Amino acid sequence: MTTTKINNRRYLGNKYRLLPFITEVISAECGDFGTFADIFAGTGAVSSAYTDKRLITNDILYSNYLREYIESEFKDGKINARLAA
Repeated sequence: MTTTKINNRRYLGNKYRLLPFITEVISAECGDFGTFADIFAGTGAVSSAYTDKRLITNDILYSNYLREYIESEFKDGKINARLAA
């Protein structure tokens, strides 16, 4: 079965195709860091490359906030714990 992740959807402003360039520049200019801020997060294409970091995301669309919130809840295992209770 083929699936599509939300962060590689085609929509104006999506940065999915720029990820190799963005991550290369950030590595070269920032070195090691613990927190990543994606201030125009959209579907989270850029922040998806930094899931091992503490993420701060921002977007004007409430739907993108919810997507990021739910994704972080799954990552932290909070939703699974609630479902198991």
